[in-house]
Amino acid sequence: MAKRRVDWIDAAKGIGIFFVVLGHSPLSYESRAFVYAFHMPLFFFLSGFLVANANSLSMADKAKSLLIPYLLLCLIQLAIFTSYEKALIDDPTTTAQAIWGFLYSSAPALKIDKPYWFLPCLFVTFAYFKLLTRLRTTRGLAVAVVFLSIVAYEYSSIARSMHLPRWPWSSDTALMAVCFMIAGYLCRPLSPVVESLRRRTSFCIAALLFFSVWVVVQFNSRSDMLGLGYGRNLYLYAAGSAAGIVACISLAQALSRVRVLKWLGENSLTLFMFQGNVLILINVVIGQLNNAQITDWHVQDTLKWGVIYALVAIVALMPFCWLVNRYAPWLVRGIPRSAP
Repeated sequence: MAKRRVDWIDAAKGIGIFFVVLGHSPLSYESRAFVYAFHMPLFFFLSGFLVANANSLSMADKAKSLLIPYLLLCLIQLAIFTSYEKALIDDPTTTAQAIWGFLYSSAPALKIDKPYWFLPCLFVTFAYFKLLTRLRTTRGLAVAVVFLSIVAYEYSSIARSMHLPRWPWSSDTALMAVCFMIAGYLCRPLSPVVESLRRRTSFCIAALLFFSVWVVVQFNSRSDMLGLGYGRNLYLYAAGSAAGIVACISLAQALSRVRVLKWLGENSLTLFMFQGNVLILINVVIGQLNNAQITDWHVQDTLKWGVIYALVAIVALMPFCWLVNRYAPWLVRGIPRSAP
């Protein structure tokens, strides 16, 4: 039986994927710091929120839905890179380096299409999650989140300062990611509260919390989960991430009837995996018009241009999303579970 889609969750994914594409577009340091404070934690949080029963979580099913699409998408991206993108952007990465990057799936090994780290990392995060949820009690899981977040933060500081090798499949990043996943799982009973919020109230909460995120990032340096960067202070990082997650959920509840936003959420994985290719093409076109070198952004790093790039990329990918859904849904959803 197909799972019933929840409007505000699809809308939250839609908001999240917009911020992901925006974060990969030309932005000022301050705007990028704002986006990076919560855009990836949001997806790990929602992944945990959607787990109805931790005991029935099947890692075999997760392998089918995450690792098989990852393999297929890597093959597609490798073909795109070697056929034209490498020459187009004058990238010195060799084919062997690109293949090793996809196999290792962690910085700095991942040379091209760095957003692809998310799928293997999500699989590892589910594995950590399944192990930790054996604690069963809410108190035990809450203590585990606090303890593990401290461990993940301290390890990131040591790893960055000592230039320690990254773990395969970004499993070191998953140490922090699983904290957001467990938080989402523990917040699952609050779904009726979210759905009961009135639109005006939701907008007010979202505006207040987005402002809070902006305040927090003024005191904390830019975070980057892939790069094991969580800012200068764990508490500021946690506060900014939590505020951004709740702000996105509140805004999603207010806009849960907006069909375009829900459609973006339903197609968030396709958009996530191919937005980099479109952003490159947009930049090449603008560069050709300006006779500029194609290795740099050809506009100022401002919020205005970032939003323009993000919107153009998303609109350009809409027909592609339709084609994937119609003819190759397995490409982003994996092998469907056979009927009992």
